Amino acid sequence: MIKTIPFLSLKMDDPNLREEMHGALEGLLNSGQFISGDQVAELERKICEYTNSPFSVGCSSGTSALYMALKCLDIGPEDEVIVPALSWFSTAIVSKELGATTVFADIDEDLNISSESVSRLITKKTKAIIPVHFMGNMAKMRKLKEFDIPLIEDASQAFGSFVEGEFAGTMGDFGCISLNPMKSLSALGDAGMILCKDEEYKERLSILKYCGMRNREKNECSSLNFRMDDLQAAFLKIQLEDFKNRKSKRKKLYDSYANSFRSKVEFLELQEEACPYGFTLFAQRREELIRHLDEKGISTRVQHQPLMSEQQVFKNARKETKNAEKLVNKILSIPFYDNLDTEDQGYIIEEVLRFYE
Repeated sequence: MIKTIPFLSLKMDDPNLREEMHGALEGLLNSGQFISGDQVAELERKICEYTNSPFSVGCSSGTSALYMALKCLDIGPEDEVIVPALSWFSTAIVSKELGATTVFADIDEDLNISSESVSRLITKKTKAIIPVHFMGNMAKMRKLKEFDIPLIEDASQAFGSFVEGEFAGTMGDFGCISLNPMKSLSALGDAGMILCKDEEYKERLSILKYCGMRNREKNECSSLNFRMDDLQAAFLKIQLEDFKNRKSKRKKLYDSYANSFRSKVEFLELQEEACPYGFTLFAQRREELIRHLDEKGISTRVQHQPLMSEQQVFKNARKETKNAEKLVNKILSIPFYDNLDTEDQGYIIEEVLRFYE
């Protein structure tokens, strides 16, 4: 019988963690406080402590975090926002939803936005740049800062990563983080967080997250409802308490793959202090490899094809995508998740190596 290994498993196998989650639910049922309450405020405080960020604002998703950050900068028609060609679709669509023009920059070999490409795409209309920290690797933030244009970090794949003591999400004007179940720090549904250094931005974000209302009474601007549920905040607090161990476990998984493949199969190398989001191969004969692994019961995924710039809604967008087009035809993500056991990982490694041998 062929072993079956899913690309991603979100099952919660730890009985102690399950018990804590049930306890958090009971506490909320007893309190009757379900949206933007004490649990959210406490999570915001703990996220600030962990990342050394002055301010954080909980919200409903990573997408809403990006949207609110752009809205906080008054991005709209006649403005341009530069994003990398490679990312999940949310990174690109938020600026379009605000009436701005999305411009696509090329990527470097580390799959992060190319600062050289960005420099060629900047115009007088460029009002923001959204670098994406891809697969846990942080973009070259210091280089991007030289353009003196607001930076909105999409740190959804890099919570817990840091470079020279600065955490992903804390180096730009805003750090937007998805906390959905697929992420390294994960809720049991949709949730997000925005980090910022400017107190005025923090105050405006707090108003933007609930229909532009201050104190739920006075409307100050046009916005929608982007509040975080207290239930998700309670779950995230529990996950954050053990995040150091979770990061260590993910790094061990990554290292097991890397040590097995190095000099045999090309893969995405991670920065020393990255928190791995997944494991990406640069696969020669990719379609054949996908078929081989599928026949062996191993699920894989291409993250993310087609490029955002190739989606129908952006068919006329200004872009530089030469390297992205080359790399997206090679990348292949293999199973990577907290409860991937040693035996299954060994089987995956064996089948990848067998294919190339």
